[in-house]
Amino acid sequence: MRKIVKRATLKRRAFLAGLGGTVVGLPFLEAMGDRTALAQNASTMRYLVAFCGQSIGTNENLFVPDNEGPGYDLKRALKPLAPVQDSVSVVSNLYIPWGDNPPAGGRPPNFHASTVGPLVSGMRADSASAEANGPTSDVIVGNALGANTKFRSLQYRVQAQSYRGGDYGKHRMSYNDAGDPNDPVFSPHLAYTSLFSDFSAADPVEQTERDALLARDVSVLDLVSENAQRLMSRVGTQDRQRLQRHFDEIRDLERRLAAVAPTAAEQGCGILQDPGPDPSSQLVDAIYGDEIGYSNEELRAQVFVDMVHMAFACDLTRSISLMFTYAQSFMNAESVIPSGVRSDLHELGHGAGTVEDVADGIAWQVGHWANLIQKLDDTPDGEGTLLDHSALVFLTEGGHGYDPEGDAQGVSHSSENMAVLVAGRAGGLQTGIHIRTDQLHPAQCLVDAMNAVGVTTDRLGEVEGGIPGLRA
Repeated sequence: MRKIVKRATLKRRAFLAGLGGTVVGLPFLEAMGDRTALAQNASTMRYLVAFCGQSIGTNENLFVPDNEGPGYDLKRALKPLAPVQDSVSVVSNLYIPWGDNPPAGGRPPNFHASTVGPLVSGMRADSASAEANGPTSDVIVGNALGANTKFRSLQYRVQAQSYRGGDYGKHRMSYNDAGDPNDPVFSPHLAYTSLFSDFSAADPVEQTERDALLARDVSVLDLVSENAQRLMSRVGTQDRQRLQRHFDEIRDLERRLAAVAPTAAEQGCGILQDPGPDPSSQLVDAIYGDEIGYSNEELRAQVFVDMVHMAFACDLTRSISLMFTYAQSFMNAESVIPSGVRSDLHELGHGAGTVEDVADGIAWQVGHWANLIQKLDDTPDGEGTLLDHSALVFLTEGGHGYDPEGDAQGVSHSSENMAVLVAGRAGGLQTGIHIRTDQLHPAQCLVDAMNAVGVTTDRLGEVEGGIPGLRA
């Protein structure tokens, strides 16, 4: 008589539990339901809004394509999109209005940081600060879609610190409401621990043992190995393959994480008083004499992209904001652009670098965003991929054109000629096209992206409507 093996039946929100509150979320498996359930899982949408703290050009840019419609040309800043171009649309000729008494969705003449609030919330800025005067799209989406997830929304930042001067709120882009910001996690170690821990369920003794093991480079998978092996023996072949790939990705993330040297500020995160700025060895004098810094943001970006992918794949959250760099970023560009000019990203647009250098600084951030797009498209989700059920938006600090503060044309201190990238195939988003608008507001791209993931709205803050042609 043939032995019948009973396959596992799992809940969608299944986890592997282990020592000291360790939890490992699982990808969607066939064991979590029949084909009907797999199809229904397609309605589980993900949303991400990313931010690049640079303007796209001065009197010219190497960002906006010349061709409109499908098959748009990839200029230097967008070259990293080549492998995923069919999944990305470019929306250009966008505009944030300005005035001493800012109009709806507008900003005061002071440029730096004053674009961030209108970009992410659709609410006018009333000062040169980056503070948003209303809830941001990531929070709105998280509250709508994340009631049953571990995190309603997550906020991450790649750039470790300002490196020079006060930041005036330029280090964050997520707000529950006016005056109620969500500070992003900038420590990869803290972000990783949060993803794989259930602090409320952790026994203090076990937690101490767990931390000691992890400090000796033990994988979180080792802490759930018994349950993982049991699960692998109970599911079908395709689920075993999905699980093995998932576990391999976790180990790869851990290898990347091990190479990130925590800054002094991170070592004290949540335990000690802030010990001060990163070690001075990470700070250098730029060609114009000011101090700038670098904390291996290249590796940090890789790690945070991996964690965004993991959080979406495990359904730990459905909404994330990812800030690559501060507005007016003083991060050293020397290690991330080919020319190696010793300048911060901000000053590249003010004569410290060429137009090509400006484009390369943006391309560095676009490249990591494109890597996330590829990871999502390579990850099965229901009967499609994660990218089929996602909307991802990439914002920049500014465009180029007229600067009312300096009364000058052809500069990077302008919110004219802005551009936004939109990726994903959720909710009828049209991909692989370039749309040149008639000076619509960048936040209208967020309105379309929010609707694409199922958050029905005709506005974000004071900004109404979407972008014609961006959604079917």
